[in-house]
Amino acid sequence: MIQNGLSRETASSIKIEQLSVEMKKGNHKRVVDHVNLSISADSVLGIVGESGSGKTTLCMALMGPLPEEFRITKGHIWFKEADIVALSAREHRRLRGTTFSMIMQNPRVAFNPLRTIGAHMIETFRAHMKLNKREASQLAEEYLIKVGLPRPMQILKLYPFQLSGGMLQRVMIGITMAMKPELIIADEPTTGLDASNRKLILNELKILRQETGAAIVIVTHDLDVIAEMADSVAVMQKGEVVELAPCKQLFDSPKHEYTRRLLHARIDFRPSLDC
Repeated sequence: MIQNGLSRETASSIKIEQLSVEMKKGNHKRVVDHVNLSISADSVLGIVGESGSGKTTLCMALMGPLPEEFRITKGHIWFKEADIVALSAREHRRLRGTTFSMIMQNPRVAFNPLRTIGAHMIETFRAHMKLNKREASQLAEEYLIKVGLPRPMQILKLYPFQLSGGMLQRVMIGITMAMKPELIIADEPTTGLDASNRKLILNELKILRQETGAAIVIVTHDLDVIAEMADSVAVMQKGEVVELAPCKQLFDSPKHEYTRRLLHARIDFRPSLDC
């Protein structure tokens, strides 16, 4: 059984080995096809590809368990000498939030609209840490300040619908930062945000990396986000990883034709970005 709370010095990489996932319905289409990846602690892996390339399904397999319509047909996901694929639903729940955490594209789906931001944060912290209600409230306020949200005590009293998408995204990042997970998956974290909020979210992700030393996976269509954030990049097409390279190398000299098409599809493509 995987336990949280190991020191950062003992943090292990996540190793995905020959992973295949298919849809159960219809023609049993394979949506992730023999994927091999390693994600090291204190590094950022970017995953790019067109819609339907298997990016999100791969991340769902990491977070586990998969929705009913999918199943893992082959492969392993190794973490601290345990195979995540073999874990029960209960063991997966113990991993999520504390050891593994996900920042979703649409943060509203992560919040109960009938409960305040404070109630969400306090309940989450008390469920995973040995804190009383007052200590959890103080921690919530501290991490809202860390992600740059003004008047944190007021925000804790508000309901999700009273915050913008960008503010909710920062609340999610604050919760993640406080939990200090070892793997963070950010699924399209800047989609739908204006330039100002996009810049803020990317800055918070950088701080999150500094605060936690976690392995971070960023799934996005935005290659500028990859160029700014990623250490290495996996390019997915039809469920396969067709290219894996350090960020600068991938932008400067992509090897696969599909990667070249993705890069040159950007009107403002610049081969030497900030990798």
